[in-house]
Amino acid sequence: MREVYEQLRQAGAPMQRIRITGGGAVNPHWCQLFADVFQVPVCRMEGYASAGAVGAAVLASQCGKDPRSLPARFGKVGVEKVFEPDPSKKELYDRLFALYVQIYPSLKPMFHALKEFETVV
Repeated sequence: MREVYEQLRQAGAPMQRIRITGGGAVNPHWCQLFADVFQVPVCRMEGYASAGAVGAAVLASQCGKDPRSLPARFGKVGVEKVFEPDPSKKELYDRLFALYVQIYPSLKPMFHALKEFETVV
């Protein structure tokens, strides 16, 4: 995810905040990790645990309809909690990401080698 973020940032579209929902949002440590890695506030949305199912239902209900009517029909979702980034962790996560960037390309061939075990597991 940090790699995608870096590409967005280089394209001139840095994140100013992250809105998080779903299973990962249940764990406050995961939310804080996102805030610390990306150094932006993470907003855990109301109803975060079931957001995926609700979103799928909303989209299904709109099948063939004008998508611009979504906000009016379903309202806005509020923020349940905001996790602020810890600036003291920026250097740590920057260093770890730099290490990842160096290591990942050398691991790609191993991922292909592991594919043979796909049917065993």
